[in-house]
This record gives sequence, C-alpha cells and structure tokens, in this order.
Amino acid sequence: MKYYKVLKDGQAKDGGTFDYNPYIKSKAYLPIINDVIKCRSGYHLTTRPIDWLSGGANQVYEVTIKRGIKPIIDETDKFVVSTFKFKRLVETNIGKGYVGLFNSGVSNSGDRNSGVRNSGDWNSGYRNSGDRNSGDRNSGVRNSGGGNSGDWNSGDRNSGVRNSGDWNSGYRNSGDSNSGNRNSGNWNSCNHETGHFNNKENKHLNVFNKKCLKSDWDKARKPSFINFNLTEWVAYTNTEMKKDHKKELIKGYLKTTDYKTAFKQSFNQASKEDVKLLLKLPNFDHKVFEEISSITKKEIEVKLK
Repeated sequence: MKYYKVLKDGQAKDGGTFDYNPYIKSKAYLPIINDVIKCRSGYHLTTRPIDWLSGGANQVYEVTIKRGIKPIIDETDKFVVSTFKFKRLVETNIGKGYVGLFNSGVSNSGDRNSGVRNSGDWNSGYRNSGDRNSGDRNSGVRNSGGGNSGDWNSGDRNSGVRNSGDWNSGYRNSGDSNSGNRNSGNWNSCNHETGHFNNKENKHLNVFNKKCLKSDWDKARKPSFINFNLTEWVAYTNTEMKKDHKKELIKGYLKTTDYKTAFKQSFNQASKEDVKLLLKLPNFDHKVFEEISSITKKEIEVKLK
C-alpha cells in the first residue's frame, strides 16, 4: 500500500504551522511523536490524496512510514503515524475533473488514465473499472475491446479471458457467444469448434481435405519449414553502409514476399529429414500440397535424394 502526504506550500492542508520543507529536502524521518491521537496529534497520511486536493498550491508526496514505533491508526483512507519520511513528489493532474493521479483524461478516479471516467488505473478508454484497458466499459484488465469483465480480451462484452470474439464466457475464442474454449465458431459450449451451437467437441478435423483424428494430428511431428515469415528485413549494402557496419545493421527496408514464394523459399532451405516429416503427416496429398504451396511432387523427390 502506498501512503501520501498532501501539503500546501510545505505545510499541512488543515492549517497546521509545522514546516515540512527541511524534511522534504533531507528525506530524513520526521521527529517522533509518541502520543498518536487521530485528528489531534501525530502525522496524518492518506492513501487517496485526491480527497485532500482543493484550491491553492497543492503538493502530493509519496512517503515511507516507519513501522514498529507506533501502530498506524486506520480511519478509512486516513492514517496517523508517529513518524515518516518523504520519498518523492508526485505529479498531480493537469486538467479538469480528475480524482486519481497522473491522469491526462477527464473525470478519472483511478491513476494514470488518458481516457475518461475511469475508476481503474492505466486506462486509455472510457468508463473502465479494471486496469490497463484501451477499450471502453471494462471491469477486467488489459482489454482492448469494450464491456469486458474478463481479462486480456480484444473483443467486446466477454466475461472470459483472451477472447478476440464477442460475448464469450470461455477463453481464447475468436468466434462469438461461446462458453467453451478456443472456438472460432459461435454459441458453442464445447472446445475447439469451428461450427455453431455445438455442445460436444468433435474428435475429428480435416487434414488435406480428409477427416483426421485430432489425437493423430496432435501426435504427428510437423516439419519446421512449414512455419515461415512473409516479411524479412533487408539491409542497404551501398558503399556508404559498408563503410559503417553499425549503419548497415539498422538501415534498410522491410521486404514482403507473397505466400507461395515464401513457402518455397522455406522449403528450399529445409533439411532432408524435415521434408521426410512432411510425407508422414496424416492424409498427406501431393496434389493438395502443391496447390497450397506451389511445391511439386518432383521437387520433393529431388530434395529427398
């Protein structure tokens, strides 16, 4: 928990005459007050400094408390201690309607929000009660969509986790309205379904246009060359770049290759053993593979010699 002290020109906001300035500069512990009585004696701190910001020149400091000398008396967000020391000056808000700290948006009660009316922290969207949301009306955390109560969703109105679709209570769904997991279809209560309104997981999937047991596909070793990038970084190689090796590393351009060309380039660099794994894939079909990759049966046979 973080504790704060709100001052006005180095003195307490309640009109006290104690000068905190020397201790702000030295960051030494303040003189110990043995008889701590809330609202009468002791140093009063808060966990919600915005409640004490009103008019005039206010400074908010995060402080460090020294436990073990006197108990901290808790009164909601008000604490009384026998001593503390100043840690750092906290930036206050630079707009209207702020409640939290470090906000650039409007009417936020949380902290570090650039959006509007957020009660959570680090939100760039609107009306979020969770944290680190870029969407709107989220109560979960790290959502880029809207209306999510779960976490890490890029879709909208999900109560589950890591969904890119909408209205899901399961997790990792790219479809909509699923209560199961990892569905790309809609309204499924089972897992890994591409269709709609299913409550039993299909044991099969199509591989090379034929049915294949999911368990067989999961057990099969896949060749590494079938995973490839369509983009690559190409460095400039003119005379000037050759003179300066560091520049050659950071200057160039991003080259995009079409799908079939990239597939063939990856195949050409594959080892003989890797290509053998291709032929062992369930339902492997040379014709289907060629239509997808442009790699012919003859090219595969040459690679295997």
